[in-house]
Amino acid sequence: MNLKNQKDFFSGLLFMALGVAFAWGASKYPIGTAAQMGPGYFPLLLGALLGLLGAVIVFKALVFETEDGGRIGPWAWRPLGFILLANLLFGVLLGGPPPSGQLLATYALPSAMSRLVLQLGPTETVALMVLGLLVAAVLVPGALLKALAMLLLGLLLGLVGAGSDFGVVRFAWNVPELSQGIGIVALALGVFGYAEVITNVTRFAQLREVPGDRAQGLRGKVLGSLLSLARRWTRLPRLPYRWLLPVIVLLCALAAYAQHHSSFDVWLLAAFGCAGYLFKQLGMEPVPLLLGYVLAPMMEQNLRSALLLSGGDWSVFVARPLSAGLLATALFLLLLLPLMRTRRAQA
Repeated sequence: MNLKNQKDFFSGLLFMALGVAFAWGASKYPIGTAAQMGPGYFPLLLGALLGLLGAVIVFKALVFETEDGGRIGPWAWRPLGFILLANLLFGVLLGGPPPSGQLLATYALPSAMSRLVLQLGPTETVALMVLGLLVAAVLVPGALLKALAMLLLGLLLGLVGAGSDFGVVRFAWNVPELSQGIGIVALALGVFGYAEVITNVTRFAQLREVPGDRAQGLRGKVLGSLLSLARRWTRLPRLPYRWLLPVIVLLCALAAYAQHHSSFDVWLLAAFGCAGYLFKQLGMEPVPLLLGYVLAPMMEQNLRSALLLSGGDWSVFVARPLSAGLLATALFLLLLLPLMRTRRAQA
């Protein structure tokens, strides 16, 4: 098989597998209709869309040529193994072997959007969320299809647990601790923090042979990107890089555990850390995933209300002027992005 883009091919397969898994899981719950949505309706729709996007990405990777072939870089197995082992020991010391503890869901919405949502009906609220999520997908670097797929994956992760009006636990996969959902601290620190730790520690290792003054400067840049606190951490490059990994891993594990005093959060942190590193290797930005996770419960609730009031008629989203304008703006952004990137490449 002649792959035109390795990253796109394997990321597309991953999206297809996750979409099929969630769609299959959603089919186990009552589906209902558009007018009377069951607990499986929205996740089945999202899973089908995710699988379809994954198939499109795979097709693109098999047909369209790229300059470098989208080759996947070398894997940092040693830092990854260290993180997994550290979380294993930390979780065992705190709460015993998994599964254990109680996992609670925490959802945080930007206050400005929350206030605006209160002034809108469910139809306009759904359209506003679609616009906001698509803006995020358009602004992040990388392939748009991957960003959209990460949005759908985040929405699905936000539906895990019993945090809904249906009275059923969804996508717990026979893990009792998931019945209350996925904690945002473990998710965010995993896909952002641990992935950056592994990547930047690998860069530190590559700087061993760089001359002293230049190495100090490069290490300072790496730490700045990792900690986003370059001014306060100007002395950290003097610290041997072999000490930075355990310190940062310990701080992330403590933060995950402190949210609910649950060792299961530490296991989730390690799992999402591996997922975040995989995302990074395949060129998949995690920002849309986190935004989708945060907005998923409210989007499902408002979509259900909008379709209930319209009797299951999806045209209500284009029949109302405000929601139609918001969706038209979102569509305009999707159509404008390829043109902007083409002109930027030609400049």
